[in-house]
Amino acid sequence: MRTEKEDEPEVRHPSRGETKHTQDDEGQQEAAPVGRGSLLEMRHLAHSARCDLRRLPLRERRRLLEPLVAGREGAVRLSEEVQADGDEFFRVACEHGLEGIIAKHVEKPYRSGRGEWWQKITCTRRNSFVIVGFEPSTVPGHLGRLLLAALRGGELVYVGGCGTGWSHELSRELRNLLESIATKTPAVNLRRKNAVFTEPVLIAEVEYRAWTDDWKLRHASFKGIREREDEASIYDLRPY
Repeated sequence: MRTEKEDEPEVRHPSRGETKHTQDDEGQQEAAPVGRGSLLEMRHLAHSARCDLRRLPLRERRRLLEPLVAGREGAVRLSEEVQADGDEFFRVACEHGLEGIIAKHVEKPYRSGRGEWWQKITCTRRNSFVIVGFEPSTVPGHLGRLLLAALRGGELVYVGGCGTGWSHELSRELRNLLESIATKTPAVNLRRKNAVFTEPVLIAEVEYRAWTDDWKLRHASFKGIREREDEASIYDLRPY
């Protein structure tokens, strides 16, 4: 099994880990323009000297690309790949805080879109965070977004929000619960328009994919709620 970060050329900002893609009129992904501080990571070669190489297997398309970009230190580079046991590589990737891996069939030709010939497998993490407020929904009486905090040095710090994971009925119940513990004094250093701050007495179980560089949750989803009993279960940023 061949594993990589992504299937097509991508533009990545090294300091933020962001990627951007565009699509042409044939449905093929093309990299967005490379800006200052960005990297264009090449995966394979689809065309060369007006020759269409898409019918070649991935192994051959990558072999043709390597002499063109291998060893470059500029904005255009050859993407990294690892031929390894997929399950083990996925486990290691998640342990290192990566969002996941791409697994591709090296003998398949290029096909636009996704299918069984390549799979994007994402890591998920689940931890406990203190609810320090919420943002109301545009639907009256419902919850729009939870505001969450973790511990750092014994103090609560804001780590982003969570805006999905509840049903229509649960959204109303959470809104009523949080309104009952609303406060004008936020438990974290945060100014946010339309935010309603709450006493830090409830814990949200949250599933998420990764952290941003400034320690905000990415792709967070609500999984449950309970009362805050002690500090032991709250996610702690101290090791980082």
